[in-house]
Order: sequence, then structure tokens, then C-alpha cells
Amino acid sequence: MSLYDIIIDMKISLDFTEECKRLKVPFWQCPTVLFVVMGFVVIGAIIASYFSAKTYGFEPEVQALLALFIAFVTFVVGDIVVRSFAKVAEASYLKSQFLNILSHHLLTPLSSLKWAVNLLTADNIKISEKEKKEFFDIVRQSNENMINTVNSLLDISRLDVGKIKLTLERANPLEIVSDVVSDKKHDAETKGITLKIDSGSNLKEIDTDIARTKIVLSNLINNSIEFSKKDTEIIVSLYKDGNKIIFSVEDFGIGMSKEERKRMYKKFSRGDSVFKYQLKSFGLGLFTSKFIVDALGDELKFESEKGVGSRFWFALPIHKN
Repeated sequence: MSLYDIIIDMKISLDFTEECKRLKVPFWQCPTVLFVVMGFVVIGAIIASYFSAKTYGFEPEVQALLALFIAFVTFVVGDIVVRSFAKVAEASYLKSQFLNILSHHLLTPLSSLKWAVNLLTADNIKISEKEKKEFFDIVRQSNENMINTVNSLLDISRLDVGKIKLTLERANPLEIVSDVVSDKKHDAETKGITLKIDSGSNLKEIDTDIARTKIVLSNLINNSIEFSKKDTEIIVSLYKDGNKIIFSVEDFGIGMSKEERKRMYKKFSRGDSVFKYQLKSFGLGLFTSKFIVDALGDELKFESEKGVGSRFWFALPIHKN
């Protein structure tokens, strides 16, 4: 390789702006930027040390201290560089895991869909009307699962570019909860879990984006179903607190450890329990829900204990007459 080729290759690799955009990290967290900064710091410190010693005739002890200071600065900047590379590597790993989960999420309903369609269209197999209905239910459910998966991905892409838009309107909180619980009841019963609504008597209408609120509740209930044990219940509560209505989803499942709670709202983050119990969590539901609740003007709060269960809640404003 010629000197010209080396210079051109270096110019391309040191295109900070493009690399930062590609990795989607701030300029001062970009690995190449930090690497170059570390190089300049080390070179500058060595040169300063040399000229200082030459000009002022520092004693060996002082020169040793300068060398120690250079080593310390190199260590600090090097640690920042390593952490930056670690973040990029972690993001790459999480996305790889996410694609693996996504393939399973799509492959399962597609396999069921293909199997049901093959049976319905087979000439040599006699199918009763009852069986036809069951097969069509499989087709419908498989289609619904794939649509939900794709919608989850679209929601995440909108959040990444900040294009999510809320449409606020007057709504009945109990109707919102009832619709979501009704939709998720079959999923819960399939796992032997009871979905229960606990509603206060003094509820008022609220101002919210109904569709987005349902997405949040759906995500929270999905999470509870995924992490709950058989023969337990999930309680979806509604109650008035001042000028707000509190929405709460509580389960008595496997709960979360301290470490899992720390990284819970990170995109593509999946707790150790997901791997231990071979669950199919995307690692997107809570991330999406938190973003929506923030946009609605509140905070998605939670409490959880390993082996005991988890509770998530948020508040929405009561409609002003």
C-alpha cells in the first residue's frame, strides 16, 4: 500500500461527523473522536514535559511526577474511549438479539398461518364446520400477531425520529381499560392467568390520546402476562387522585432484580429473567410506554421485587369542564 493510499484511508476513517451519525452517538462519545483526543493529549503532555524539563532543568523526581501525570491522563482518556467502544458493542449486541427475537415473533405466526391455510385448501382432507372455524381463528390470530409486531417496530422508528403525534380528546378511563382488558383476556387465560379490573366509584372523564393510552396499557398488561406465573392474577386498577386518574397494572409474577430495574427503560433491554424463563419479550414495550406517558405529561412509575411481582402506574389529567 502506497503512502497516498494510507493517507486517504486515514482521512476516511477520521471522518468524525459521518461516523458519529452512523453510530448515532454524540460527538464527544464517538470512539474515533475520543481516540484522536487521547492521542493529542498524550503527545501534548509528552512534549510539554520534555520542554519543561529542558527549560527549567527539573529534578528527576519532578520529571517522574510529570511522567506519572501523563500516565494518569492517558489512563482516564483511555477509559473513556473503552467505555465508548463498549457502548457501541453493547448496542450492536442488543440489536442482534432483537433481530433474533423478531425472527421468532414473525416465524411462529407465519408457520401457524401456513399450516392452517394448507389444511383449509387441501382437497383430500374433510374438515367440519367447527374445525374450519378453529382454523380461521388461527389465521386471524396469526395475522393479528404479525400486525402487532410490525406496529411495534413502526412505533419505535417514529420515537427514534421524534415524529410521534398525540391527539388529545375527552375519554372515559373505564372504557379504555375495559377495551384493553377484553382484548388481552384470551392471552391471559391461555397462560392460566386471571385479568381483573379494580375501579374506583368516583372516576371522572380524562383528556388523553385514547389510542396511545391503550398502547401503554396493552404493553404493561403484555409484560405482566409474559412475566406472571400460572394461577396468578393481574389487577388493572383505576382510581382518582386529586385532579388526575391513576392507571395501575399489578402482577404477582417473577419480579425484577435491582440490576434489571436499573436498565428497564432502555431500548432492546431484556432482563435476565427473559433468558432464564425463555420468554419472548421484545425489550420495546416499556421503552415505548415510557416515551408515550412522558409525551402525555406524566411519568411511568414502577415498583418491583424479585419473586414477588411488579406494579406500573401513571396518571392522566381529569377533563376540565
